[in-house]
Amino acid sequence: MLSFVGFSQLIYAYKNKCIFDEAVCLLLSFKNADMFPNSLYLNSLMRDLLRNNKMDLFWMVNERLVEANMTRDIYTYSHMIKAYCKSGKMDEAKRVFLEMEENNYSPNLVTYNLLIGGLCRHGLVDETLKYKKSMIVKGLVPDKYTYAMIIDGLCKARFSNPDRSGLSDRSGLDPEDKAGRSSEFGRFNIDLGVGPYR
Repeated sequence: MLSFVGFSQLIYAYKNKCIFDEAVCLLLSFKNADMFPNSLYLNSLMRDLLRNNKMDLFWMVNERLVEANMTRDIYTYSHMIKAYCKSGKMDEAKRVFLEMEENNYSPNLVTYNLLIGGLCRHGLVDETLKYKKSMIVKGLVPDKYTYAMIIDGLCKARFSNPDRSGLSDRSGLDPEDKAGRSSEFGRFNIDLGVGPYR
């Protein structure tokens, strides 16, 4: 009979060989939560399931963790946010983000970027800008990836969609107003320290 350590190492070995079905099947066979691999092994498995787009297996693992009442950490929460974003379930992604804060886990730059990226991909630019402001208030500095995602989201919402869905009219900018475009994107260039605005 394999020990706790033996089970964990076997799951890890299956994962490293990309034999994800076997890894998840072995994990789900654990009847006793005390036999579960530690958070390092679990987060590594969840991360690789996401990277390889094994969404069905990811949700099976997540459901088992909920059933076993496993404690989540910042990495587990981040994986869940990424999974919901990939699945287009942005309300769930935001709910997990809030739950994370309520459980005294402070979102870091990676977590914010995951959520911001998901919101941008699904055209929710107004909400994206709110989260950008939130991260700055909390002392986090948006990086080049944050701005790249926001600019991409603005481009898609303002120039690609005739109805400009996801972007409110509060800016007062006409989508055909070149001066307005320049001003809006200029603000991001200033933040990034690029372009002729420095």
